[in-house]
Amino acid sequence: MGREEVAGQLEAVSRAFRTSAEQLRTEGQSSGPYVAKIGEQADRAARYLRERDAAALTEDASTFARAKPALFLGGCALAGFAIGRFLTASPPKPETSAIERRSAQVPAPIDDGER
Repeated sequence: MGREEVAGQLEAVSRAFRTSAEQLRTEGQSSGPYVAKIGEQADRAARYLRERDAAALTEDASTFARAKPALFLGGCALAGFAIGRFLTASPPKPETSAIERRSAQVPAPIDDGER
């Protein structure tokens, strides 16, 4: 997945958070502003990705890793976990009947030419 695709996904997440925040405000929930702030951060991240080239992104990551190594490693672990969950998620397998399972286990007869 390229930089542009990630930025697009972040924008979609941002829109979802803004919609949720508006609904929470309408319902009088106090969490609305916090949800809106998360949406704003996702939007900022999307702009950040679009405005920088690969070399600048690498340099920024390197600088951050040197300044805050524990936070950087924690973020990498969290990202790895999220990517792993995303990649291992698969659609449910279709159900097979008992007859289909048994027929899959019975070997086909061997034709030895004796008839």
